[in-house]
Amino acid sequence: MDELLTIQQAARRLGISVDSLRDWERVGRVKAERTEGGHRRFRASEIERLLAKRGGARHEPSPSSASAA
Repeated sequence: MDELLTIQQAARRLGISVDSLRDWERVGRVKAERTEGGHRRFRASEIERLLAKRGGARHEPSPSSASAA
């Protein structure tokens, strides 16, 4: 059975923001399953497929203004 990841876990593996991952799902770039409560779960194999497609390169998240203080 393939591991299911929360949106935070999947976004972290991809090196993108949670909002970006939501956008990717909305436009069909990645598939998500929904829990009974409506939360997204991403298959680890799907996330690894995206990483491989990008050559394993991860996007670096932009530094937040909070960390600049």
